[in-house]
Amino acid sequence: MLIDCPECGRRVSDRAAACPDCGFPVREHVAEQAELEAKVEARKSRERVGEVDCPVCDARGFQTFVEKAPDGTESSTFAWCEHCKHSGRSHLCRDIRGYYAVSYDALEAFLAGTIDDDHEEVFGLGDAPPKGHRYAQAGEVFDGPGDGVEVSVQSQPPAVEDGEGANDGEGDATS
Repeated sequence: MLIDCPECGRRVSDRAAACPDCGFPVREHVAEQAELEAKVEARKSRERVGEVDCPVCDARGFQTFVEKAPDGTESSTFAWCEHCKHSGRSHLCRDIRGYYAVSYDALEAFLAGTIDDDHEEVFGLGDAPPKGHRYAQAGEVFDGPGDGVEVSVQSQPPAVEDGEGANDGEGDATS
């Protein structure tokens, strides 16, 4: 198909590598325009269609880490998953290009088209909807005080010296 060269206005084939008059990269420009049009159509077709297991925490609501202290000791640490707000589930969205797991924080912007599928809080899932969930029921969505707090658990419990902190089984005497 013949188009006007965006640089000089000469009629040129949309398959031409470059305009014969000015050297403008016509084929590259046509491909970029087609990609922009496809993104616009995809943005218009976006919708939320349900929930999907969180790809960040593998549907658990938290992530675990092993940290090594300077003295070489290791401790297990966990952090609540901010992508799914501790629930283990993310928003399942779709558009004409496929399905996506979208974080709670990014949902509104993704549906409005202000962020794209390459955003760090959007995970492409492919052309087909995901099947089932790892766990039958999602956890509660938590969006309150303490969000993002990391808790550290030592791999070995601290030693208790004789008599300190031990429960002798007699309960709490207050008299």
